Amino acid sequence: MNDKWMVVALAAVSAVVVLALPSTVSAGEFVATCSGGGTCAGTVQGTANAVLEDDSGGAAGRVTCTTTTGTVSQPNNSSTNTVNLTFHGCTSNGFSCIGSSPAGGTSGTIKTNTLTGHNVRLVHGAKEPVGILLTGINVTYTCAGGLVKKTLTGNVIGQTEGCSSAKSQHSVIFQSFGEVQQWRQITTTGTIFGLLVNNDAGGEYTETAFIHALDITWDTGKTVTLDC
Repeated sequence: MNDKWMVVALAAVSAVVVLALPSTVSAGEFVATCSGGGTCAGTVQGTANAVLEDDSGGAAGRVTCTTTTGTVSQPNNSSTNTVNLTFHGCTSNGFSCIGSSPAGGTSGTIKTNTLTGHNVRLVHGAKEPVGILLTGINVTYTCAGGLVKKTLTGNVIGQTEGCSSAKSQHSVIFQSFGEVQQWRQITTTGTIFGLLVNNDAGGEYTETAFIHALDITWDTGKTVTLDC
């Protein structure tokens, strides 16, 4: 199976997926350095379609957004940052979707709440690969003029790069592997992280996959070093 940017429907949840961030996550975190101290601000741009697909299968369980914008704020010498994302051109099964909480504003737009990102190691005992764990996701959106309403909650891990190298841009990749999110644990041990979406307003929650690639470009004259 070619897993590169493979959009898959996830199987039913086979393990406990954590929605709240446990205190034990700090063991796998590392700090980032903002050049010149203070806080580095960055802009986010999607480099491919963003796809969210639950395990109901077919087009009805898939949301595709064509572009992504957003902001990142990385304090100096901190293992955490704040992230806000806005997805544009979002559709499901041929119908436009719109965020209702936080408010999207226009048809086809879904915004996230302010997320806390954690700089984390992904493999036990290894310096790399590393990633960002986005926590506290809580987004409600509707499609087909409100006929479909879903709420997305939980946490998701994307892989990034650039240990011990000052960079003006970082990329983050969220991928599925087989039938689950590629990265689900910090240092491949302990707590399993994931995203949950309800099938309909007030319906049963099931695990869902998020597939996307993002570029973070730091403000002019600023660089960020991941001190892995």
